Amino acid sequence: MKGIDLSFIGHIAVDTNIDRSGRVESTLGGGGLSPAIAASTVLAPDRIGIISKIGDDEFGVRAKSYIDNKGCNTEGLEVIPGDQTTWVVIKEMPAGRRIAVDLGVSRDFIPRVPESHKFAKYAHIGSGPSVQQMHWFEKIHDKFSSATIISADPLEVFIRSHPQETKVLLERVGLIFINEEEWSLVSQYGELVTKSPIILKRGEKGAVYIFADECISIPAPKVKVAHTTGAGDTLAGVFLGLRAQNVPIAKALEKAVEYASISITQFGVEHLAESMRKHQQEQQKEKK
Repeated sequence: MKGIDLSFIGHIAVDTNIDRSGRVESTLGGGGLSPAIAASTVLAPDRIGIISKIGDDEFGVRAKSYIDNKGCNTEGLEVIPGDQTTWVVIKEMPAGRRIAVDLGVSRDFIPRVPESHKFAKYAHIGSGPSVQQMHWFEKIHDKFSSATIISADPLEVFIRSHPQETKVLLERVGLIFINEEEWSLVSQYGELVTKSPIILKRGEKGAVYIFADECISIPAPKVKVAHTTGAGDTLAGVFLGLRAQNVPIAKALEKAVEYASISITQFGVEHLAESMRKHQQEQQKEKK
């Protein structure tokens, strides 16, 4: 296969989403797949590669079929016969989200970087257990070109259980995606020593790009929220997809916040391309 622009490393998972009313819906997700799906809405899918591990169960077959139909590079995707694809249960509670994870086939996942990925502009380590993220970084950081920017996105529940691993990871990557709660948690364990850009995700308030003396703040449009899972993955995927095409940072972040906002109007991120198409049509009608 030809070389790619974006390499996404992480879990492909079954997300069982439970909202506050008790509604349950299962979607494809995971820190390896969700940002890749989002990136494919702004970048040709054949410029996107996924490095992950799945089982050959029902959801593994569904995920493989979805990725193949998208046309993404799958040279880094391992399918293990007789094993279970990672699953995640996310329950929305008044005090915040509760998350349960069974890593399944990904419990011993060691990423393998194909030749077609080695000159990617960005390699993104998706959200997941901090110990795994750090392990993945150690395995991949010298397998990409020196020009490849490696980014990472931690997850609050795993920061609490492994704060030091999270902190070390964030101090070593070239671009950080993190939300306000996660930033506060990391900060409790000492100052984060990094010279890398930070994209601070602020939920309904938007996002901020922080680097040296530069600070770019983008507000979020108001939307009707169905479920917030995947919003951060969407923001990361769209931002990286646009930056891979040299879209200026402010414009890339603006679009990333917009797409992330639309992503939470339905469960999962598989709906994103169609939802954005409808959103843009509505915007055009309002301008007339």
